[in-house]
Order: sequence, then structure tokens, then C-alpha cells
Amino acid sequence: MHELFIAASVEGRDFASACAVLQGLTGGTAKHELHRVLFYQGPHQPKGFKAPTGVGQWQASYQELHRSTLKQGFVVRASWDVSDTAAHFGPDTQAANLDATPATLLWTDMPDPTTQPILQRKMVEIPDQPNLTKVLANNDYSFKNEALEETYTYYRDTIEFSLTRWRTVPLAMDEAGNRLGSPQERLSAPFDEAYYHALDPTGRWQLFVRAYVSDTDPDGMKRMHEYMKKAHEELMDIKSELEGVFEFPAWDRKCWDSRIAVQVSNMPAPLPQVQSARGGGFS
Repeated sequence: MHELFIAASVEGRDFASACAVLQGLTGGTAKHELHRVLFYQGPHQPKGFKAPTGVGQWQASYQELHRSTLKQGFVVRASWDVSDTAAHFGPDTQAANLDATPATLLWTDMPDPTTQPILQRKMVEIPDQPNLTKVLANNDYSFKNEALEETYTYYRDTIEFSLTRWRTVPLAMDEAGNRLGSPQERLSAPFDEAYYHALDPTGRWQLFVRAYVSDTDPDGMKRMHEYMKKAHEELMDIKSELEGVFEFPAWDRKCWDSRIAVQVSNMPAPLPQVQSARGGGFS
């Protein structure tokens, strides 16, 4: 699957006005969702992704995920729908058993180079997966962080308009600056919506306008390129349609870079009495 999108920032004070504009544009009401999102980092020595048994209709998606992670490590996300906050939050909430609830696995590539406001990237999304934390652990993916993703989504034909904001869990530190609690303890403990703090203290939202193009079209690559061109044109038309209401700048694609540094091992020793004039590597 290919995702094409444009993005704009929306100030918190303008949220209601933005919803009104999108409702008028699409002729529909928003779908409000809240997801608990866990971020997992793949191994530094990439080796692909082994599918669990019995994946049925998602076998092709896991094969694509395997091919995409054979030579490059990535951070992927696993998400659970917690829109029913009464069932998931509060002091009486029991310890979380994430594997008892199906979740969605999402991998996204770094967007292609461009000088235009439209970014495009490959993605693999696999919904309704049981035991997802175990599946990730079996592939040597380690839990790194979590967040709450809140969205208000509108649709017009095949175009998706999504107002999104994030809330994160602040790291608990002792007086010496040491982190308290292991990641696994955080995963298994009861959690409350109050634990999550706004990622942007100003209350800013992000508006994403997205189009999706399948890369498994039976008519072949030529048809896929035609669909990509059409999606690109539709997004540019929407950008023009919303000019003066939302500003869609040309974002640096590194803002959506989910790759991790590849650690090179078994390197030959440096030559004697030779020093490097400058350092290098990944930041």
C-alpha cells in the first residue's frame, strides 16, 4: 500500500472552526477515536519479520513486511482501540492484558524525496492481530514508548481528513535522574487517561489529508502509477480548495523517518598510525 498525504498545523483555539470547515467540505460528521499506541524498535541487525501461524488473509501483508525489513531496521507501531474510555481508564481498571485484545500493526517507510507539499510512502497495515506483543517479541522487537492518539476523521469519497493530537507518558525519574519502572511494568500495569500528558502543551492539532493506493493491482504497475497520479492530483485540488483556511507546507520528510541506525559489526581493524580527521556515523 502507498500513502499520499499533506499536513497542516491547527491551533487548539481553532479546533472547533476546523471541524466545522471539514464537516461542510465532506458533508458528514466526524468519527472520533482514541488509540493506545505502543512503539517497538526492531533489531539493529535487520532480519525481516516472521509471520505468526494462522494469519490467513494477512499472509501477503506479512510477506511484504518481511521484505521491507530485511535490510533496514524500523520502529513500528501497535495500536489498540480504547475509544470506550470507561472500559479502559480509571482507578478501578484492572491490569492490562494487551494480547487478549486484537490490535493493528503498522509499518511505514520513510517518505520519498520531494520538494512538493505532498509526501508519499509505502506502508503495511495489518489489523485484528491477536497476541501482538508476543509476535513482536518473537521477532526481537523491543518496546520503546507509548502514547494516546486521538483523531477526528472525516471522509469524502476516497480521501481521508484526520485531525490528530498525541498525548504521551512522561518518564518517571527519581531524584538522581534514574528512570523508574521498566517498560514491561508499564505495559502490564493498570493505566489511566490522566497519566498521559499533551505532547504539545499549546493544544495544537495536526490535520492530515490522505489518499491510499494499493500496490497489488492485478492490472500491473502501469495502472498503479495512474492511480498514484490521480491521488496526487486530488490532493493538490484539495490543497487549493482549502487555501486561506489551512496552510499545507512542504514538510521535511525526516519528520516521518521511522528507520533505525544499522550497527555494522566485524569491521576490520584500522591501519596502524592512521587517525581519522573527522568523525562520522548516525545521530
